Order: sequence, then structure tokens, then C-alpha cells
Amino acid sequence: MKSLEFSARRLWQTESTPMMLFVPLGEPQGNHSSRVGFGPPFFLIAIRMSQTEPNNAFQKKLWSIIEPIVVGEDLELWDLWYTGKPGKSGTLSIFVDREGGGIRLEDCTALSRKIGVILDVEDPFSGAFHLEVSSPGIDRVLRQQKHFRMFLGETVRLKLFHSIEGRRKFSGKLSEVGDAAIRLEVDGLGETFFQLDDIQRANLIADKSNLGKR
Repeated sequence: MKSLEFSARRLWQTESTPMMLFVPLGEPQGNHSSRVGFGPPFFLIAIRMSQTEPNNAFQKKLWSIIEPIVVGEDLELWDLWYTGKPGKSGTLSIFVDREGGGIRLEDCTALSRKIGVILDVEDPFSGAFHLEVSSPGIDRVLRQQKHFRMFLGETVRLKLFHSIEGRRKFSGKLSEVGDAAIRLEVDGLGETFFQLDDIQRANLIADKSNLGKR
């Protein structure tokens, strides 16, 4: 299957992420289709790979292919989602950021094309795949320890693998980040520690004051 390049137009701005309209730009090329935009696509339903470092051979392979391209553009690979079975066609969603500044639509477009070319050469997927490149958004996923450190003092939302006192979801001010655990000020519970390995998903709670913070 050939690819179809896309451009993005902003529809409206919410308090969390802009909604984007994806519009075809040109003739299909390669073995993938591409989308670019700001913030996690509002229509995307994805299974996250891991809360911490990549932990299986396929995602490590994807990370190792993509990260040098992103770094070469003076950007940071913030997160990576893949929907589909390893080696099969699916959707690869890449979230990038820039230290000290925001991501422009042009950055996502250029990066999408470069990554698409390399993935067509490396061919980690058997068959066609969809590629989506965007910024993490202000309600971004906090994936690694360094991500939590960046937003110390902000409010975050957690979902755990296992329940604590009958609960799996918690939110509160991030007051401490250690090597293996974080501490939140949770309403009704006070200071509560959570092991990083117990966190299934963590998000920064969207707030306009977080815009431009890095």
C-alpha cells in the first residue's frame, strides 16, 4: 500500500489540545501514510507500550530507529505508541518535543517525511503502516523518570496496574520524584508514594499555565 501525505489545519483550541483536520497533500509514496499535528490525535485509540523504558524487542527496535532521526532535528523523542501486532501493519504514533520551546506544524511535517523514508528502508512492519507525528500536548503522558522531574510541583493523574484500597486512579500534586517512586499529595489520603513500576499510565493534568513549560 502506498502512502498519502497529510497536512493539518487547526479547527479550534481547547484547554488541553488543539483539534486537527488532516487534509491530503500529494501523491502516495512508500509503504506508509502520514499524519502530523499538535497533541495526541483526538480520534486515536492506542495501547501504550510501557510506562517506563521500552521493554520488548519490537518497541526497542522502533525506538532505536526513530530516536536518532528525532535527535538529529534537535528534538526529543517524548513517547511512542504502536497499535497492531509486532511485524504486522498498524499505526505508529510518535510524540516529540523541543527543550525550551514548542513544536511547530512544520517540524512535525518534516520529521514525518524523514521518519517515513527510514522506516520504508528498515521495513520493521510487514505491509503498510500508518505514521502519526505530533507534540505530546499539555496533557502529555509522563513516561520516564525525567518526565516526572520536569513537572515537579504540577498536578498529575495516575492509573495503576493494581488497586490500592480499592482504587486504581489517583491524582494530586507531584511533590517528590525518586529513583523508583514518586509522591503525590492526594486529596483525602495526604502524601502518598507510588512505585514507578506500579504505574500503568501517568498524565499531566491539562492547565494553561503548563504551556511553554520545559
